[in-house]
Amino acid sequence: MPLHYYGVPGEVVYNTFNNRGLYDTSYRNFAPRIGVAYQAREKMVWRAGYGIFYVPNYYGQGPNTGYSQTTPWVASLNGGLNPSSTLSGLPALGLPSAGNSAGALTNVGFGTGGPNPIRPSPYVQQWMAGVQYAFTTNNLLVLNYVGNHGVNVLYRGLPWDMLSNNALALGNELNQMVPNPFSGHITSSGCGLNDPQ
Repeated sequence: MPLHYYGVPGEVVYNTFNNRGLYDTSYRNFAPRIGVAYQAREKMVWRAGYGIFYVPNYYGQGPNTGYSQTTPWVASLNGGLNPSSTLSGLPALGLPSAGNSAGALTNVGFGTGGPNPIRPSPYVQQWMAGVQYAFTTNNLLVLNYVGNHGVNVLYRGLPWDMLSNNALALGNELNQMVPNPFSGHITSSGCGLNDPQ
C-alpha cells in the first residue's frame, strides 16, 4: 500500500519527462526601478529612487535519492571499545541503488530527503532620497537617506523543523510516544519503523 493511505505527510516524488526542474517556476517576478531628480534651485537638486532586485538563490543540485546509496553500519555499541560486527557481515556491494523503481517507498527505514518545489524568489527592495547643494564650484554637500529590505532571502543553516514558541510550552509532552502508522505494515526496520509507537 502506498504511504499516503497511512496519513503520513510527504513522500519521495521523482521528476518526470514533463517536469524536469527541482523547483516550480515563478512567473510573478517583477522588478521595477524608478528614479527622480528635481532641480529646486540653481545650486540645489533633490533625488529619489526605488527598485526591486532579485538575487541569485541556487541551493545546488538536488539529491540523488534512490540513485546513490549509503550502507549504514554500526561499528560499535559501547563507544568503540568492541566492534559490534565485521565488514564481512555487510552485503558485498552494500545496499543496492534501485533508482525510482520503489517510488514513494524509496529508502523506507532509512533517512531520505529532497527539495521543496515551492521556492519563493528572494528579492531586495532598495530606496534612497537625498538633497545635493553646491556651495561653490568645488564644494558640494550631499545628504542621502538610503535603505533596503530583504524578502525571502536565503539563510543557510536555519533549522526548518524548529518548534514554534507555543509548541515549546508543551514541555515534556513533546517526548511522549505516539502511535506508529507503519506498525504492522513493515516486517523489519533498522530504525524502529515497525514498532507500535
